Amino acid sequence: MANRENSENFGNLKFANISMREDEKNQFMDWYAVARDDIDEWLSQLIDDSYRLTLKFNYNDRCYQTSVTQQDTKHENFGSCMVTRAGSVEEVILLTLWKIFVLCEGGEWPSEQQRSLWG
Repeated sequence: MANRENSENFGNLKFANISMREDEKNQFMDWYAVARDDIDEWLSQLIDDSYRLTLKFNYNDRCYQTSVTQQDTKHENFGSCMVTRAGSVEEVILLTLWKIFVLCEGGEWPSEQQRSLWG
């Protein structure tokens, strides 16, 4: 059973609204071809920056899904959750990392929920 503090934090959770344009999808695919060799370094950076990444298979949408939250209460993304979906484990992890470190430049995520099967 969740304690009261965690329940309140979950109730106030904001979802990042990152809708990718076609040119951004193309930029990601170019980055993906190079970054896949350095996935361990990108994941280390994510952990060093106090993020928590959860990976699962979404049976309803038949895709892999990550959710990322910030654990540092003083960080600008604390209280936000970024959800990403893709067709493979590698793609969903790298897409998540790209959205955080390239698209958002490691900064604050836009917040409003938007659902998409890819991205």
